[in-house]
Amino acid sequence: MIEGYSEEEFGTTVHEHVRPAEPISSIELLKGRHKELEEIRRALFAKGRHMFIYGDRGIGKSSLAQTAALQYQSSDSDIIQIGCTRTSTFYEIMQSIAASLVENLDGKEIQTKTGINLKFFNFEILAKSSSKPDVPSVCNMEQALSVISDIREIHSERPIIVIDEFDAIQEAEERYKFAEFLKKMGDSGIYVPIIFSGIAASLDDVLGGHQSSIRQLFPIQLSPISWDSRWDILVEALEAFNIDYDDEIKYRVAGISDGFPYYVHLITEHLLWAIYDDPETLQLANFSHYNEALKKAVETVQEHIRKPYDLATTRHSQDFHHALWACADTSILHRKTDSIYASYERIIRDLNHANPQETLTPIDRKKFSQRLNTLTKPSHGSVLKKMSDNRTGWYQFSENMLRGYVRLLAETNGVQLWMDEAKVPKQLINPRPSPMGSYRRFQSSVPVGIGLKDDKKG
Repeated sequence: MIEGYSEEEFGTTVHEHVRPAEPISSIELLKGRHKELEEIRRALFAKGRHMFIYGDRGIGKSSLAQTAALQYQSSDSDIIQIGCTRTSTFYEIMQSIAASLVENLDGKEIQTKTGINLKFFNFEILAKSSSKPDVPSVCNMEQALSVISDIREIHSERPIIVIDEFDAIQEAEERYKFAEFLKKMGDSGIYVPIIFSGIAASLDDVLGGHQSSIRQLFPIQLSPISWDSRWDILVEALEAFNIDYDDEIKYRVAGISDGFPYYVHLITEHLLWAIYDDPETLQLANFSHYNEALKKAVETVQEHIRKPYDLATTRHSQDFHHALWACADTSILHRKTDSIYASYERIIRDLNHANPQETLTPIDRKKFSQRLNTLTKPSHGSVLKKMSDNRTGWYQFSENMLRGYVRLLAETNGVQLWMDEAKVPKQLINPRPSPMGSYRRFQSSVPVGIGLKDDKKG
């Protein structure tokens, strides 16, 4: 129970601190990205430069793009923000940008402007129309450049454009038109900075060979956020309600999230509601709340994350669950079959130790290898993929964000997965908390690098 809040007041306040369902747009909530924000701010001092933020799904690309754009955009107007879809074309997106410009305009303010030279829109129509005028079609590169020119003229003192989910554009030729457009924009001297964001391992994934010819494009690749940044999200939300907590909960949320802000926000949201709904607990987060938060997080995780896992495991042997949990063991992204099988054997031992009444018999290595191969197939969600550099028997998740969901599921089933490469600040040294339940090994491990005061020295 959290006193002093109606349900509506509590829910509103929760979402002032966590945003599992929408991108973050404030520096205060954007944890672990201050280095990237500074890089973008400095990069945009150079006239003619644009940004491309890329990385895994759920890593925080849209949040960084929005926050950086709001830092750059002058206060006399809003940022222009466009989302892409599978069927988006270059000219449709440019027309959407033009439409966004019209939407933000005030006819009376336009009338006060002098010396305006519009190339795409008709000044008289914009200034005197009593309603928002229709936006002409953008049909060629020259018209696209004219849209940018008009934004420069009448949008604001310092405009910026965000093009989100760029990778969603299915046709490669449409993506390549943006490469051509950025070059033409630079050659023409007409400039409004654009921040692109998209899921990719490299710029070549979305722009192909054209990327090398765009000297104006500044790449920002996002990695998982640091351990202390993961904790900051959780701790600041709890402290906003004066909620005390066990540090072990902090460690476990950080480990399960795999460095993806989405999971930290999602678990924290449900943890706060679990405390709010508990009539017997005052201002304290305990392991009962934590377990309830994990359960709710599994139930409410985004469908595109859950669906491949369900396809891989539903109506199939439980071996597939255990194999996927084994793949997510350790923080190493690319693993050989022998290493994964060793994790699998440990998981089976742990499960048998926790529940000796239902003893599991591990499958042999040959059958396990067949399971891994099956998990690369569309019939099983293609949740894994083989290494493409001729290294036989090496696997990785098809999407790194899926690793976090697998870790979350393993934890809800009482299985500890290791984070053996985690590094945390030395000041986060705390006495060992009381274990949850009767069996310590099923808790998420405290990251390597943390020494606990009651640990015996060897």
